Amino acid sequence: MKCPKDIAAKRAAGVTVFVVSVCVLLLSIASFGGESVSRTHASGEVWATQLAVGSQHSCAITGTGSVKCWGKNNYGQLGDNSTTNRTTPVDVCADASCATSLNGITALTAGLDFTCALTNAGRVKCWGKNSFGALGNNTQTEQHTPVDVCADADCNSALNGVTAISAGANFTCALMSSGGVKCWGHNTRGQLGDNTNTTRLTPVDVSGLFGVQSIAAGYVHVCAVQFSLMQCWGGNSQGELGDGTTTDHNLPQPVCADAGCTAGLSNIVAIEGGETYTCALTFGGGVKCWGNNAFGQLGDGTQTVRLTPVDVCADSACATRLTSGVAQIGAKWKHTCAVMNSGGAKCWGHNQNGKLGDGTTTNRYIPVDVSNLASGVGEIEPGQQHTCARMSKGAVKCWGDNAYGQLGNGTTTDSRAPVNVSGFANVPTTPTPTSVTPPPTPIPAGAMQIDAGYLHTCAVTTSGAAWCWGRNESGQLGDGTTTDRLIPVTVDGLSSGIAAISAGRTHTCALTTGGGVKCWGLNRYGALGDGTATDRLTPVNVTGLSSGIAAISAGYNHTCALTTGGGVKCWGWNEFGTLGDGSTTDRLTPVDVVGLSSGIAAISAAGRHTCALTTGGGIKCWGSNADGALGNPTIDLQSSVPVDVCLDSDCTAHLTSGVTSLSGDSFHTCAATTGNVKCWGLNISGEIGNTCWKLCRFFLPVDVPNSAGLSPVGAGFFLSAALTPSGGVKYWGNFHFTPTDISNWTSGITVSAVGGGHICALATNGAVSCFGDNYYGQLGDGKSGNQWVDTPVQVVGLNGGSSPPTPTPSPTPDCSAAPAKPVLSAPANNSSTSNLHPTLRWNAANCAETYKVTVKDTATGNTVDKATGLTRLRYRTDTLTANKTYKWFVHACHTHGCTKSAVWTFTEQ
Repeated sequence: MKCPKDIAAKRAAGVTVFVVSVCVLLLSIASFGGESVSRTHASGEVWATQLAVGSQHSCAITGTGSVKCWGKNNYGQLGDNSTTNRTTPVDVCADASCATSLNGITALTAGLDFTCALTNAGRVKCWGKNSFGALGNNTQTEQHTPVDVCADADCNSALNGVTAISAGANFTCALMSSGGVKCWGHNTRGQLGDNTNTTRLTPVDVSGLFGVQSIAAGYVHVCAVQFSLMQCWGGNSQGELGDGTTTDHNLPQPVCADAGCTAGLSNIVAIEGGETYTCALTFGGGVKCWGNNAFGQLGDGTQTVRLTPVDVCADSACATRLTSGVAQIGAKWKHTCAVMNSGGAKCWGHNQNGKLGDGTTTNRYIPVDVSNLASGVGEIEPGQQHTCARMSKGAVKCWGDNAYGQLGNGTTTDSRAPVNVSGFANVPTTPTPTSVTPPPTPIPAGAMQIDAGYLHTCAVTTSGAAWCWGRNESGQLGDGTTTDRLIPVTVDGLSSGIAAISAGRTHTCALTTGGGVKCWGLNRYGALGDGTATDRLTPVNVTGLSSGIAAISAGYNHTCALTTGGGVKCWGWNEFGTLGDGSTTDRLTPVDVVGLSSGIAAISAAGRHTCALTTGGGIKCWGSNADGALGNPTIDLQSSVPVDVCLDSDCTAHLTSGVTSLSGDSFHTCAATTGNVKCWGLNISGEIGNTCWKLCRFFLPVDVPNSAGLSPVGAGFFLSAALTPSGGVKYWGNFHFTPTDISNWTSGITVSAVGGGHICALATNGAVSCFGDNYYGQLGDGKSGNQWVDTPVQVVGLNGGSSPPTPTPSPTPDCSAAPAKPVLSAPANNSSTSNLHPTLRWNAANCAETYKVTVKDTATGNTVDKATGLTRLRYRTDTLTANKTYKWFVHACHTHGCTKSAVWTFTEQ
């Protein structure tokens, strides 16, 4: 079968975009098999899918997964087995023989004078300058072609299990599939994060990091997003760590949210490290920067060093701030750039050689438009004195300094405006398919059980079918693909006979009505229990568990089962003793937990630990105790066998009765007791029910405020939740430090399930609804993207009925005039709050496309906070002042104008 050459799957800015065609899979298979498939134009041109820009060289991944580089090559950073500068792109060699080109690459990063690539097998290859060990191959010898980064100091094997990479000046960091981070290379400023200043020639672990979602290396510092909260470490001479000081740190430190450091910077989706400054992209599409500002690289209209984050200006007068509308940011040296939602590009900061692309060499303290790039930009990457952009269709343009050919246009002439890089062109237009089979619409049904994983959700219907939706990169949805799903899909082969389902981080397991267990998804550590380490896109049977199982629990990379006799068996990842079998050896099939052959009523497999509820109402836990998740301060770092949860520091009293339910996530555990809810472990943003936000650890259970009568309890990655006696749901975490009501979930709920950043609820009629993070469609309402959903939405198909509800027709709103007025949601009008930066919330106004908020000091009438261009129905205010009264209002806007809401007031206490 021949497929059109112009069908491709492109990965851009961390979001997978697929061009629909039945040929995509065949092309992917062929490109890694014996017959290669060309994705070049007839002219020999290719298109780019990702950029990496170093000091004075540039590289790009092509549509075939190969790599091309151009520019300065004095250390072999172009990877073509030479040290000859190149003014047009050349292929990176696969090895020293240069017989073939490097291929199968999914990500690139460039340091000062070296380059690294991530392969589709999760390995890292680097080339170029190696004076400080930035190539990670246990030498300091420069390499002119790619070499594998070593897994350890002995270099007996290659590093694997890597999901992302980022290079600093002379060091490199990798995000691991386990959620940890490893770094190697230069370390004089503590940028490797291993609590030393010792340069490392092979990777070492960054101390204390887990659950990391993204990383970015600056010149001599690194930042990571951990559960949407930022941590940074390394050099801090200009405040680039954002902790309010200029003190270097060789361990991760939380970034402050404000000048007073009253909370941690959260709701971050992407980060970029500059020479001595840092920028972050927020969930709402805003940009915040901090650190050195000598050239205006922070974009706040000044040259003032900022030790904590400030918003980037949105206009020439800096009257408004860039709090929305940004799709991607880039920062590497002394200037910053952004791609807007419109596809246009803006840059600010140092402008030597015209690297801002505005036709001048004038430094800019606020963003300016890049010439001739008003639309169509997919990615932008600054270098030291030049900048490159990948167009959304695959062409590449560069501008600025060109002394070494880093603009890639065949010359060494500088350009103050974008020029085309030779050899890259747009993807050919995809022909319209003659017929397209739409995805099947789920048959409306009711659910009898639900569970939320890290980024996906699953349900068992009343007919015994298993459905899943959301993130699917490891096959955790079980539909035979790795395609994310915005609405529920049936798990392959599980259309009936399922009693319960448990969603883990990247795998899922189901309990059959016959007491057997089936699992699917990521299996690198044996979490599927089928005796292999092979990932599975559809369910497989767990070895030895065809019957006799009463309950299951899927954790981070391990799984546990409760037998009908009250015993516990576990399998999978066991580095910290999470399986409880007295060892730290991974197990590909189930093993018995020591001492728990009977007497257990419920189990909870979390991230690095596991807990069990005894029939007497007590709790036993095992695994990692580094963050206090075992609730036992007498255990140092871990226990590979179950231990009792303690009630005092000497552990003379134990939590042996009174517990009615328990739930654990990666780093904390909560238990509902006959009195109230108790939680212990790591507190990132209030999930323990405590106001501490700087990664506080609680080694003993603490009472959650105002939690009397709440049960059963659920714990997620930075959220906790429980049902009220009336059937409502309350949650805490995500900077809600006490149980908070969820709108529309005040009664009629039987179960709540907490995931990575979302919560789903099962109503008494079998309907399922969800709220929270919906980046990968885990809310199941058919939508996805960079959004947080404040009000629960109905999961498509799970409406609790045998047929779709008949919608009540509503009049079509007249959108030729200004939108309707927004209505107050929170805080209550004329209320008081002790939170110095409360989240203001309002209801959607018909026809509104964006909103803007204004907060004024009632006594003076002065505006103290404002935001424009908001697309979400909430806004977290900047730091206010205690014992003052404020009034605030919202404008709902669209193309025909804005409408002002009523004025609301609240008082800080």
